Amino acid sequence: MVTGASTGIGRATAEHLAALGYRVIAGIRDPRAADELSRVSPMIEPFLLDIRDDDAIAELVEFVERTEPGGLTALVNNAGIGAVGPTETLELEAWRSVFEVNVIGTVAVTRALLPSLLACGGRVVTIGSAAGRIGFPLFGPYVASKFALEGVNDVLRREVEAHGVKVICVEPGVVRSAIYDRGLAESYERTARLDDAQVTRYGALLASAHAAAEETRVSGRPAAAVAPTIARAIRARRPRTRYVSGWDARTAVVCSRILPDRVCDAVIRRLTR
Repeated sequence: MVTGASTGIGRATAEHLAALGYRVIAGIRDPRAADELSRVSPMIEPFLLDIRDDDAIAELVEFVERTEPGGLTALVNNAGIGAVGPTETLELEAWRSVFEVNVIGTVAVTRALLPSLLACGGRVVTIGSAAGRIGFPLFGPYVASKFALEGVNDVLRREVEAHGVKVICVEPGVVRSAIYDRGLAESYERTARLDDAQVTRYGALLASAHAAAEETRVSGRPAAAVAPTIARAIRARRPRTRYVSGWDARTAVVCSRILPDRVCDAVIRRLTR
């Protein structure tokens, strides 16, 4: 089961796992993605799913129990959203929305499918982020949600590993994804609403973030580059608790481990100048 499979890492993962011979239930929110995924492989079965919707999750559980009575091999928690803006100006509703999807929705799906995973010693693979290790300015809700998922994964792993379920976090760096299209459009709108004092405080930082995001949309690492790492987490006999994908993610993880906070602050200031 792969959530957030309409686009990006989720879709690339569904296609990659299907090519490896897995039957993939692809959780999608956009009905248009159903036909596209079905054409890619007969091994992919699209399933309309909003992970914030309790009724939709209940329908998913019933579907999994009916079609996979022996248990689910793996759940890939990929669905997620972001919001960009200074903490001072980013509305609380944006924070709530990000946490409702990235954290609460992920926990809801995992809880619901855990009996099926326990039945056959399956895997829970949650897509975290390098942003779950180091906090980049303007990405407060996303960073906080990914830090939270790291903790959720640690807790769950220590609860269920003795019962045969492996819990793994995959931490990609920056990849090309539809999340940039949505996030950039919203960020441009928020930036246009800043007052003069806020523009003075955050204008240069926002311009730097927008320029980096625009560049990623064109020349960023493809989402398909992360899929083999997710497959490795599912197929490894003794998987690691965390997998890092991408040089930028590896750099962020190393920096978060060995550099003092003030040095990290200076590096990030230089990168976002």
